[in-house]
Amino acid sequence: MTELVRWMKEPGQNAKMAHAGAGSFGHLCGVLFAQEVGAKVDQIPYRGAGPALNDLMAGHADLSCQSAAAAGPLIKAGKLKAYGILAKTRFDGLPDLPTLGEVGYKKLDLDFWHMLFAPAGTPRPVVDRLNAALRHALSDAKVTETFAKSGMDLFPASEWTPEAGAALLKSEIKLWGDVIRANNISAQ
Repeated sequence: MTELVRWMKEPGQNAKMAHAGAGSFGHLCGVLFAQEVGAKVDQIPYRGAGPALNDLMAGHADLSCQSAAAAGPLIKAGKLKAYGILAKTRFDGLPDLPTLGEVGYKKLDLDFWHMLFAPAGTPRPVVDRLNAALRHALSDAKVTETFAKSGMDLFPASEWTPEAGAALLKSEIKLWGDVIRANNISAQ
């Protein structure tokens, strides 16, 4: 990681960061990464993660923030080099890969997540039933195994509540809102 950051900061160097499109997690992750390491990066939008990965492997881009599901098999096959994982904890599927927080970039201890949403004003009993069904599904060994094989770790069961989801969403809106404003990113 040290060599990567040193290379990125060389005079006149603008690393090319491939991402899945404006506003995607890969785009915002790349913006935050460049901001945190203090380097200039040319953001290159693609029509999805697949085309971004293809150009990265072909040498048309230098870097890309990708999900473990998309990049993990390529990393394991030696087709991509991984520098670190953007997560609070190491990923079981790539246990030797440090988090970026471990190598000094604490603001990059992020979590990529999915959340079940319902329309505003949904009655609490309906929300509770949906949450119970989701908790039941996420407790199934086959489901957790499928997630793990796809490169995804689950949040702890204590965080599978509407209140925990609302708190996570609020913190994520602040984090990414700050990144968007600091980098003058506008809707495309």
